[in-house]
Amino acid sequence: MPSRRVGSASPTSSRSATRPRSSTRSTSRPLPSEADGLTLHDISSPDADWRPGALATWWAGLPAGPRSFLRRWVNPDNQTRIHLAKLLARRPAQITVGAFTYGRPKVRFPESGARLSIGRYGSIADGVEIFLGGNHRTDWATTYPFPALPGLWPAARGMSGHDTTRGDVAIGHDVWLGSQAMIMSGVTIGHGAVVAARAVVTRDVPHYAIVAGNPARVVRLRLPEVQIEALLASRWWELPSEKVSQLLPLLMSDRVDELAAAIRQASAGGA
Repeated sequence: MPSRRVGSASPTSSRSATRPRSSTRSTSRPLPSEADGLTLHDISSPDADWRPGALATWWAGLPAGPRSFLRRWVNPDNQTRIHLAKLLARRPAQITVGAFTYGRPKVRFPESGARLSIGRYGSIADGVEIFLGGNHRTDWATTYPFPALPGLWPAARGMSGHDTTRGDVAIGHDVWLGSQAMIMSGVTIGHGAVVAARAVVTRDVPHYAIVAGNPARVVRLRLPEVQIEALLASRWWELPSEKVSQLLPLLMSDRVDELAAAIRQASAGGA
């Protein structure tokens, strides 16, 4: 399936072309997401070679009690990988999760074949559900999925057109998914975005946008566009963890310009 660019999240329907307003700066010109062009490859490439080993698969199969007890001594660098280890082991080419992402999302309908890519430094709250399929046709006379139940409806066996997925799901780096958020198939969420609790994301989310509601709509951008562009250019999430540790005083502050300058200086010096 071809890579897709991140577009502006539509506030209403597919027919609406109205661009949501930002409380920081005007979005009359193209958002950084449109110029940067986020793709599945951009997200998965730093960690695409990761595969769950025997320990990760064993860990995922433990009951909650023993796992909680052992967590005192075991601190995996990526809890999401551990949680999804069995699914990743069965579908290594379909699902990738970047380093240091944490959370226990529920991945629905992986049998649809759609791919899921989650970037680095993701924060996934409890109850998040990611749908790779499960859609029904609303433009037909019935929404009932006859072809999905060939045992009951042999005459529907082999009938095409009742696709259950709208495409791959790509979640960028440094994304925060709030409690009980639902991410539908075919959606791309840009770097640095925030999805509010219980939001239902049915359309692409721009970089560093905050979205909320059902369907999720852009509330505002997290930062001024010039700072968003600087962070996207810095690609700080790809730095070695030792360098990230050095940058923590700037990362955990609103001194975005200083952070971008420090990364540029380090890159220029070959650090």
